[in-house]
Amino acid sequence: MDPSSDTANTAQTSPNEPTGPASSSRSRTERFGAWVAANGLYVETALAVIAIGVGIVSVPFVTFGVFTAIEGETTILTVGSVIAAVAFVSLGTLSSLLVFHARVEVRRHGVSFTDSRGVISTVYTMARAVETLLAVTVLTSVLSVVVAAIAVGSVPDLLPALVGFSAVLLPVVVIAHGCGATARYVLDLE
Repeated sequence: MDPSSDTANTAQTSPNEPTGPASSSRSRTERFGAWVAANGLYVETALAVIAIGVGIVSVPFVTFGVFTAIEGETTILTVGSVIAAVAFVSLGTLSSLLVFHARVEVRRHGVSFTDSRGVISTVYTMARAVETLLAVTVLTSVLSVVVAAIAVGSVPDLLPALVGFSAVLLPVVVIAHGCGATARYVLDLE
């Protein structure tokens, strides 16, 4: 579905490398990198859908839990916080996977993320660049919030806004990229 899948499958079945269980000459990181290059968009889209879905489910629990916590009952707020934590972990996993996928593609194809220079490749490169930028923004802003909270005891107002903006935008961009790649595959565009 994405331009890197053709070369990733070729790289996995190269005639110079042994196939099957005897291919222990490649490290686990190299094999994982090849798998991510071939299937990463599917996993990234699934993680984005999970992050959005679980995040949406957590909103009523947290909202209602805040009101019940005022009266002393914190069970609903605790459940909402656990659900929100699951959404946050899936978002963190998505961000980490996107950064790893970008690293794999840059190592394989260079900064352009693809071998060819067509319109679809340009759109793919731009989508990957935006996804990677948002993933790095999510990871660094969350790390900055944690460091600021520990070191200073307070968090600047801009950091939570940056975390929220990038955390909402990242799954949307990944899902849009996944939908575009699926449409490209169904329409058989090259």
